[in-house]
Amino acid sequence: KTNLGKVLRSYLLYTDKSVSIYQRSSHLDILYKELDKSISNNPEELCFESHNILGDLEFFIYKTTRTFYEKVEIDINLFNDEYDNVQQAYAIKSVMRECYDSIIFNKNKGYIILSLDRAASSNTAILNKAHAKLVRKLNDSIRGIEPEARLKESGDNLFPAIEKFYHDNSGEVTSLSFLTLSGTSHHEK
Repeated sequence: KTNLGKVLRSYLLYTDKSVSIYQRSSHLDILYKELDKSISNNPEELCFESHNILGDLEFFIYKTTRTFYEKVEIDINLFNDEYDNVQQAYAIKSVMRECYDSIIFNKNKGYIILSLDRAASSNTAILNKAHAKLVRKLNDSIRGIEPEARLKESGDNLFPAIEKFYHDNSGEVTSLSFLTLSGTSHHEK
């Protein structure tokens, strides 16, 4: 039972995420102290769900819903006789899915991670909108208190750290995706 809980918590916190990292050591305490942990009944807003501590990492998890687009097969028997030559037909439908996004603090090392859920099934526009919502959540909580602590829209440049993944002996990297500030996406396997 304990192992199942660890597996489920690990899945919720780490699997299928898009992350942005901010080195904010000088303003980390004010962002942490003023973090909005409100609960909302609006499913499209960020609703505080839980707080977890794992080692040096503190996870503030927010539940929200996002619209995803899925390809579904259409029963060709529903078509009129004029479409007899149609063998397959597909449509795109929108589906609302719960997502668990996180604001993660590491006060010892002085950084914040914004983690977006369901990254693999999201397009860039969906991820950008979700990321902006987390940045707004942090920035709104310090509005009027300390303007210089505001986060910028994009995280810090991580390109120098990517090569280290290829040479890390602590585990096995099977897939790595990243987005540049110009909007170019890269996916390595």
